[in-house]
Amino acid sequence: MLTDSSIFNFYNHLLDGPNAKEWQNWTALNASISQTFFNDRLAFELVYDQQHHTQGQNDLINAVDYSISVDVNETYSNGAVNYNAGRPYVAGSGFDNFNSQTIDRASLRFTGTYEFRAEDFLDKNSTLAKIIGRSVFTGLLDEDQKKELDLQWSEYASSPAWTSLVTTSGTSVTNERLFDFVDYLGGNLLGASSASGANIQPMTTVISPAGSNVVTYFNSHWNAPNVNPTAPYNYTSYSTGLPVAGTQADNPANYVGWQSQQVTWLNAQNPQDFPQLLNSAQRYHYADINQGFTYQGYLFEGTLVPTFGYRRDSVVNYSTSGQSNPATGVVPENFTTDPTSRRQAIGESKAWGGVYHFPKTLTNWLPGGTTFSVFFDHDQNFKADAPRQNLFGQVVANPDGHTKEYGFTISTLNDKLTLKVDWYKTTVDNATYDVTSGNSIAGTGGNGYYMWAAPAWGYFWAAQLQDYQEGKIPNNLNFNYAYADNGYNAAVYGGGPGTAAYDNAPETKGSPGFTGPAATPNEYFSVNSIVNAWLNLPVPDTFFTYYGIHPVTINPALAHQTGQLASAFGSGFTAGVSDAGSGGFGGVGSEQPGAINAVSTVTTLSKGTEWELNAQPLRNWNVTVNFSTTNATHSAIDPATAGLMANLHAFFDGPGGQLRMWGNNTGVGNQIGTNWNNNVYNPYLTEINSVGQEVPDLPKWNFNLITTYNIDRGPLKGVIIGGAFRDEGSRILGYHYSSTINNGLGGLDVSNPWNGPTESHVDLWLGYQRRVFANKINWRIQLNTTNVGESTTLKPAQYEPDGSLALARIENGMEWTLTNTFQF
Repeated sequence: MLTDSSIFNFYNHLLDGPNAKEWQNWTALNASISQTFFNDRLAFELVYDQQHHTQGQNDLINAVDYSISVDVNETYSNGAVNYNAGRPYVAGSGFDNFNSQTIDRASLRFTGTYEFRAEDFLDKNSTLAKIIGRSVFTGLLDEDQKKELDLQWSEYASSPAWTSLVTTSGTSVTNERLFDFVDYLGGNLLGASSASGANIQPMTTVISPAGSNVVTYFNSHWNAPNVNPTAPYNYTSYSTGLPVAGTQADNPANYVGWQSQQVTWLNAQNPQDFPQLLNSAQRYHYADINQGFTYQGYLFEGTLVPTFGYRRDSVVNYSTSGQSNPATGVVPENFTTDPTSRRQAIGESKAWGGVYHFPKTLTNWLPGGTTFSVFFDHDQNFKADAPRQNLFGQVVANPDGHTKEYGFTISTLNDKLTLKVDWYKTTVDNATYDVTSGNSIAGTGGNGYYMWAAPAWGYFWAAQLQDYQEGKIPNNLNFNYAYADNGYNAAVYGGGPGTAAYDNAPETKGSPGFTGPAATPNEYFSVNSIVNAWLNLPVPDTFFTYYGIHPVTINPALAHQTGQLASAFGSGFTAGVSDAGSGGFGGVGSEQPGAINAVSTVTTLSKGTEWELNAQPLRNWNVTVNFSTTNATHSAIDPATAGLMANLHAFFDGPGGQLRMWGNNTGVGNQIGTNWNNNVYNPYLTEINSVGQEVPDLPKWNFNLITTYNIDRGPLKGVIIGGAFRDEGSRILGYHYSSTINNGLGGLDVSNPWNGPTESHVDLWLGYQRRVFANKINWRIQLNTTNVGESTTLKPAQYEPDGSLALARIENGMEWTLTNTFQF
């Protein structure tokens, strides 16, 4: 993380300069008609609201690449001298952060209000009329519609013809055809003791390829038909300078070699090219039909004010993703809504409470015109959002909140001093703990994509292992550790691939003839146990469908029927292929998910106290002081998340987790189970351990003091002087690491947090107002300053487990605004 602004002035510049663009456009239409009757006792209103909103961003550098690097390459890959060695640069591709969102809303609302007064039917001085007082009844009928279209595209990409020259793995607009760039930002830093004072400048030019240009590339097609690729070939390592015993596959002379070729580029700013660059599209349709009713009474001459509210919502939502072309990854911009995606949620909200103002007969004896009131509210609220889905794709019940609030208000000195104290407690069931954002599936962190990747990619490798076990393919590398490290000793167990002795050999540290590395007993498993584990992968058959795995579909039910893992794959998979790509379709890594909207849910609990004091020490001097404390925790991780995590943790800790990833066949490492646990399960344990603990990034308390003085006489008449003091408590910004928690697995100790600093700020304002234009218009001009006396600086936003700074935020120094207002 960069904290030294002399390296790059991040306070005043964006790294990507003119290559970043965000936009919003909003148009709205409102129309209403109302009619009142019986001296405004009965009223009706019909309101129509329509809104069209578009927003988007074009950011050439995505979050991962948003950094400054230094070029350390002395030569290019073709051996040419790199004269930019030592210079700082930024690099990226025209992919990932180019997106738009279009939302259309329409609402039609009908409201009816009736005010009942007892005095209309009874003698207003009668006891019964004073008890009944007056009541206001309001009814509501409302329909809300929302349609949304989200698009994501590659800003630039080569034409499909380019990929035939450099790869055989595919022609995806999001992979093989990306436009990569490097932009040098400053002078040579070679020999500098540090980057401090480098004064690196942001990007100043718009990065965009020409319509076509000549590219030098290495043509990796084999060009030596009479050479055996596995024959010996010795060479010197460029990085170490040491001799290496390789094969002819390492000899560049056996390939076509370096060539130059003209490349044609597609540009999303060209309407004709845009459809060929669109790689993701989602369409949503949300509708909420609701009815409501409220009552507010003023009983006993207004001393008792009861309230009651009721609302019923019926929410229907459709969510459809555009289907991508398996070869190019391009999705259509126009596609119909999938009727099978329909989700419905129906819920009710109720609220009741009241305020009791102690009558004057009970407070007259108190000095200074003191009055006293107590209040109580009980609310149950259904959140009328689009239905969500859990990690299995099952519909999750909408959030349902319950709040109890009570307190009192005391006023004295003829309303010049008022104190209000409020206690509250809110519980929300099925609250969203975290949403899916990029690779973080339901809040599992930046590598949470292993949630789908480990089961999807592992299924391919397990199918290869089974094919090898049955003698269908040679040279498979996706073994468990024992076989990959040559731990199997045929002289001891007898037989070879396909024999019972081979397939069921119990490869453990203590096995006779075991030659693998040191390991704990029972760490290694037989081929049969691994294959059988994947045949019984503990996910529903809809798992891969929900995550939209493509271009090759996976249906475990088909493998259950045949006992052959290869049977689970759809078109594009070729059984009995042992190339490094697995399955013969361009590489396991080509398997990608569709749009993922999974959430994990919890029950949240928030309770606190609020104090507010309003005072008028002098006629034109007003002072407000408020102080609040909040304690928020959560519990009850949703059963779907808990069940999936428990089942997959047990699976990947067993034989199923012993598969090697990417055909790694040397040394101990790269187990698929280890990767899943490190990237998904261990972060999940932090969530589990945080149950009942204080939530992070929430100040423990807030204090505000606000004062204003209005001068209404003399030469300074009309002047307004005021100020405010803001103070808030520390927040949890990280946790210590402990090697002993989680049954010795280690992890973040949520009971031992790193707390951030407290913060205090001062604001001041000065204004002037008077009547102008024959006293018909009120003119007011005011200067407001915030964070008085402060400089723009960095404030901690997250801490690493060792307490060092992980993330900082820019906090602005003193700012001012001048407003000029005319009221008429």
